[in-house]
Amino acid sequence: MSDIATHDKNVKKELLEYQGNILILANAGSGKTTFLTEKLKSDSKKLDNYQKLAAITFTRNATEEIKQKLVDIPDNVVVSTIDSFLDKEIILPFINQKYEIQTSVQFSFRIEHKFSHYSIGIRQILQDGIFGTYDFPTSQQGKNFKCEVALDILKTIDSASEYIKYKFNTLYIDEFQDCDQSMNDLFLYLKNELGIYLFIVGDDKQSIYQWRGASPKYINNLWKNKNDFRKERFIGNFRSLPRIVDFSLALTPKVIIDNIREEGSILYLEPNQDYLKEDVIKYLIDNGDINLQEENYFLIGNNKDIEETVTNLNDIFLNKFDCVRKNPFIECTNSIFLECIAKYYFLDDFSEYDVLNNLFPEYNDEFRKELLKKLNRLRQQPTQSLIAEIASYLDVLITNYEDKLESQILLEILSNLDNKKLFDTNLMSNNLIMTTHGSKGLAADTVVIFVEYLIDRYKQELKFEDHYVAITRAKSKVIIIDNQTIYTNEINRFLRSNNGKFSFEDFI
Repeated sequence: MSDIATHDKNVKKELLEYQGNILILANAGSGKTTFLTEKLKSDSKKLDNYQKLAAITFTRNATEEIKQKLVDIPDNVVVSTIDSFLDKEIILPFINQKYEIQTSVQFSFRIEHKFSHYSIGIRQILQDGIFGTYDFPTSQQGKNFKCEVALDILKTIDSASEYIKYKFNTLYIDEFQDCDQSMNDLFLYLKNELGIYLFIVGDDKQSIYQWRGASPKYINNLWKNKNDFRKERFIGNFRSLPRIVDFSLALTPKVIIDNIREEGSILYLEPNQDYLKEDVIKYLIDNGDINLQEENYFLIGNNKDIEETVTNLNDIFLNKFDCVRKNPFIECTNSIFLECIAKYYFLDDFSEYDVLNNLFPEYNDEFRKELLKKLNRLRQQPTQSLIAEIASYLDVLITNYEDKLESQILLEILSNLDNKKLFDTNLMSNNLIMTTHGSKGLAADTVVIFVEYLIDRYKQELKFEDHYVAITRAKSKVIIIDNQTIYTNEINRFLRSNNGKFSFEDFI
């Protein structure tokens, strides 16, 4: 066993027994999410009967990954996105108490419900019962309205802070480098003022959401500053072959590598300026560089280009390719409700408990059984009126999105069995075309990167964090497709600024 592997193994063994605040900086492929689930399982056996643990993520994909790794989720463990956690545990139970409003609150991401100041958002809640979000310039400054409201509730409503403090022993936060200022403030308040332990893992090199106000500085500040966190590094990458690891580390500031190992491969192609992506991919397949029987990711920067490329490739290779499609409900007011009902309809292992845990803060067994009857009727024969009935039962007010009722939008999704792929990735091909952001947390044998999408078109610079995420998705092979000479110049700039020992040509 290598020194790195021994180090990581010994540290993980110690941390499983440690009770207190923990901060882990971990390289891509080091097994940080797997360890988080191991720690969750271990700690769940040590709790008082009235307490719970909460695993909090920033995306629904990450939530599903943790649930899959847990397999059987202990009764005293909650796994959710930060949005769902705040909705269920703080905002919905206590917002009426905070603002003395009588109506139920509806969450909305629609542009007409966005605003630039906290006071405007509060006024919208009070007047219209609509809980909106900050507009893009404000969110880009690291502000998050939902986190700010939740923090305000905790600071001013004693019953809310007491409820959270006694219910949750520890919060396990994955990918902490994706925190914005408001999230960071909320989590540290829970720790410092309410005494809830934090288990934090992250990798500052994978901070790819800076465009929305996230920043690696929050996890780096916790690492550098004096505090009561036990701090550890997971330094290994057990996902990728050595040559790919060496390439990723050689580009990383303050990391020095002495040699380039041979196992693993990095290929570099320079097609013509006006190339078609499907032609390049066909060339790689015909040349034997890509095996369609293995897992392959093709990283393309926007959904329009992804859909066009998938369509063209499937005309050539008879439906061998899939793409990770955008959640069809993401911009709807009741997106969580719509997604939960769709998952219940399409997925056998998504139960009425999952629906309730995502939507309803508290429920009894009688309420659950009645909901189950309605959901089973939906599985037999979905109708718009039945969707409306279920929504009403769950206190969800159906609204319009782009001149369509949300119940109609959901029915259209349920009426086409091909849409099961939207919620069950196991049905997808081994050959997935997706964005770099969509690939985060995943891994494939071969990763093909179209680097034109990794160049900041305004600054004409390589986006280091996006590039790091892209190359570290690959287990065995990275194939770089470059129609912009700026890429090689940028890679060599990173290499020179780190140690000057290698050039890009040494890796390919």
